[in-house]
Amino acid sequence: MVAEIVPEILAWARGPMQAITDGCLDDPRVRVVGEDVALLIDSAWEAYDAILLDVDNVPGA
Repeated sequence: MVAEIVPEILAWARGPMQAITDGCLDDPRVRVVGEDVALLIDSAWEAYDAILLDVDNVPGA
């Protein structure tokens, strides 16, 4: 499962970056969710064996 709250990031991955992502978001094993990852974890934390977070905040965050 891939959670991304910013729709522009998903559009970027499916658009200009598609050659680099090589279709990975279209793999049948991948589920892309346009929601806040904290809500997903909170609602189903027992369903996951592992959670990998890639937090990319700007310096002022």
